[in-house]
Order: sequence, then structure tokens, then C-alpha cells
Amino acid sequence: MNAPPLHPRLDVGQALREGWQAFQRAPWPFVGFSLLLTALQLALQALQPPFSVDKLPTPLNPETAATDWQALLPWLRYGIVSFCLLVFNVLAGVVLNLWGTCGMVRGAWLALEGTRPRFSSFTDWDPRALLRLYLPGFLLGCGLLAAMVMVILLAVVLSQANILFALLPGLLLLAGVLYLSVSQFFLPQVALLHDDHPFAALARGHQVVDPAWPQVVLLAMLNVGLLLAGLLACGVGLFVAMPVMVCVATAAYRQLFGPEDRTGLTHLLPEGSP
Repeated sequence: MNAPPLHPRLDVGQALREGWQAFQRAPWPFVGFSLLLTALQLALQALQPPFSVDKLPTPLNPETAATDWQALLPWLRYGIVSFCLLVFNVLAGVVLNLWGTCGMVRGAWLALEGTRPRFSSFTDWDPRALLRLYLPGFLLGCGLLAAMVMVILLAVVLSQANILFALLPGLLLLAGVLYLSVSQFFLPQVALLHDDHPFAALARGHQVVDPAWPQVVLLAMLNVGLLLAGLLACGVGLFVAMPVMVCVATAAYRQLFGPEDRTGLTHLLPEGSP
């Protein structure tokens, strides 16, 4: 009964109105969660100290480095610590982005349902949801990386015949990236709310979004406009623009995919949440 039609249409104006109304239901939790994510990202950056030889006790002489282990040891220790901090920051940053996206989509969905999400609705920890969100993005990134390597190799081969031929693979890659950026526009919502399997989540965008291609392009341009407006407001407007963008995109998702939480993202909240 709640399944979307075979060829759904997207009303961008309606999505904008519904998204703004959803944000207005709980503006402070939305903005507060945006501030929390920014603070955590800045904290991660602060954990990664800049590499500086001034922090080392003794300078390293390349001629005696192979035999003087006492001089080499501080460099090795400092390099290992810096590398471990870098790996930790990368992994923690990935988890933070997944958690932030999951929280924003959950809060937007609850607000679009007509309820007022609490701050705990945004911060709820759901490892299964994070995994559902990570796998399709990881597969998509691997596919793009493989395509980029193939394009570079093909461009090198074609350049042997004519340098202008080397541009053709790059243009094809650019067209493919533009297509994927539109067809996978709703990938976070699809992965979190519609499909448990990563390949099904990736295929769903092609099946549902392609018939509404012009409207989705218009929605993407609208989101870029909201982002620029947030930047022009001395950067502070980003704390409002980002949640509004998620609310508008989630409202548009409901038009195309249906108003049903198929994975239980919002049904498994801890007791006391809306």
C-alpha cells in the first residue's frame, strides 16, 4: 500500500516546503547536532600534530643513519606515532561521517513523519545502520577508482596515436561521474531506509531516479544553492544549511521511494525517544 508508483515524479517545490517544515519542527537539535559533528571533526584534526624535525632531540645524519641506532631511534618512534595517529584519524573520521549522516537522516525522517526528534534521536548508535551506509559507498568508491585507473591506462595508449585522443577517456569518465552523482543522489537514504544489501541499494538509484532525472538534477542544484547560502552567511549558516539540505533530500526521497522505513532505522530507537 505504501509502495511508490512504477514511474514516480518528483515535485521539487513540495520537497523544499516539506524539508523546511521538518527542520522547523526541531531546529535546535538539528543545529546542535551539526555543531557537535563540527566540534568532533576539529578535535580529530587537533590530534594529528604537524610533522616537524624541530621536535626531534637530535638531527639525523644520512651518512651515519645506518649504523647510529641511537640517532635513528627518535626518528623511527616519531614516525610510527605520527603514522598511527594518521590511521586513527582516518578511521575515526570515516566512522564520524557515517554516524553523522545516519543521525541526520534519522532526525529528518522523524521530523517528516510529523514528530519532533530529540537530540538522542540524532546521537543513537546503530552499528548495523552504519554498515549499511558504508558498504554501498565503499563499493561505489572502488568502482570509481578502478574506472579511473582504466581511463588513465587507456589515455596513455591512445596518446601514442594522437594526443587529442587521450581526452576521450577523460570525457567519458566525467560523464560517468556526473551520471552517478545524480543516480546515486539518494544513496544515504536508500541504504539506511530501503535496502539492506549494498548492491540492491546501488541498483535502486538507477531504477527509481532515472525516470525523474531532470527533477533530481534541479534538486541537486538547489542543494548547492543552499550550501552556498550557508557559506555566504560567514560560514555559520552551514549549521542550518546542512540539516535543511538533508531534510529536503529526505522529503524528495519519500516522494520517489515511498514513506516507509523498510529497515527499521527509526523503529529501533532506545526507549524514551520519539
